[in-house]
Amino acid sequence: MKKIKLILNTSLFLFTLFFFGCEETESTMVPIISATANELGASGTDNEVQVTVGTDVVYEFDVQAETEIKKIEIWRYQGSDVSKSEPTIDLLLEYPSVNIGSSYSFKDTVEALDVDVRYSIYVQDMYDSYNSAQVNLFIDVTRYSTSLTDGMFDGSSPTFLNVESGRTLYVANTISDPAGIDFGFAYFESESTVKACLVSFNEYYKTGNYAMVVNENNNTTVFKDASAISEDYTHIYDAVENASQLSDYFAEASDLPSALDFTSGQVAPDLLSGDIIAFKTEDSRYGLIQVTAVDDKAGSLSNDQTISFDVIVQKRD
Repeated sequence: MKKIKLILNTSLFLFTLFFFGCEETESTMVPIISATANELGASGTDNEVQVTVGTDVVYEFDVQAETEIKKIEIWRYQGSDVSKSEPTIDLLLEYPSVNIGSSYSFKDTVEALDVDVRYSIYVQDMYDSYNSAQVNLFIDVTRYSTSLTDGMFDGSSPTFLNVESGRTLYVANTISDPAGIDFGFAYFESESTVKACLVSFNEYYKTGNYAMVVNENNNTTVFKDASAISEDYTHIYDAVENASQLSDYFAEASDLPSALDFTSGQVAPDLLSGDIIAFKTEDSRYGLIQVTAVDDKAGSLSNDQTISFDVIVQKRD
């Protein structure tokens, strides 16, 4: 009797160990993903690359699972901040429509990269264990189009700009994050020769719009006249192949005429469509602005005029 009881107890112990051991193994099996991004012809193990505009870039995902793979999704996220577009799915493999197996490799080349792109992969196995990874393909500059509106009295206009993200901001934003703003737009109504102007944020209070915007944390932006670029290029994007050229254009640009009592270089005055401005941010990043449209104030007392422009700016290190 004791022998039978011992056999039963041992069997129960082994069954329990097997049952719970298998359950733990199944719940912790996670597909392993290797994600790499490199300039075409180069090698490395990083999942992020930053290159000059027009460079060919290769990215790769390698997946290894301990069981059959149930689903693979690859998503593309193009652009960043204001230039960001809706994500799209580039690849969908799903069992039983596709017998994927326990390993999978995907490799693709993005030719002449001209915008930031992120690719992410999602992998799920037959036990519903899952994993994901991402590669970042970045150019070394940010490019976007935007518009600013002259400061309305009720503060309801997007008057200010953060050049890094391209976000347009209202006067209320200046209270919460003044260091995140680089410049604003204003019409100088009292001057017959000075009209639409971009004004460094630390000097903006002198415009008469939002005179309460005075803060020691306000960023300083320096503007210079770079319209000579138009002699060789129709558009600023065509004039820049890498971020280092932006500082060269700034150095070669000419000083802008002074306007009212602003500190020299901290206002870009009398702007018209087609004008090109070189700028330098407080954290020493360089960029170019090309004006595409300006509303004519034409003696209007309202503050709803808009300036539109394209921007190319050096990315933060």
